[in-house]
Formats: sequence, structure tokens, C-alpha cells
Amino acid sequence: MGKAEINSFIHKYICDYLMIRLRIPHIVGNKKKGNGFINPFQISE
Repeated sequence: MGKAEINSFIHKYICDYLMIRLRIPHIVGNKKKGNGFINPFQISE
């Protein structure tokens, strides 16, 4: 693996990690509200 490949891999990993971290509070919040379904793309106000 070249340096550029390693950098892009790390960048992708960090982006995925951040997306998961940002999405979890919304999922938990939706469960607490008692919604019948969970929409991971919903943005809570």
C-alpha cells in the first residue's frame, strides 16, 4: 500500500466512525420518543 492509499483508508475510516457517532444519538432519541420506526436519516431538532 502506498502512502496515498493509507491516507484515503484512514480518512474513510474516520468519516464512517463520525457518521456512526452522529447517528447513534438520533436512534436512541427516537427510541425514547416511542416512534414506531427508526429513521437513521431523521435530524432531531
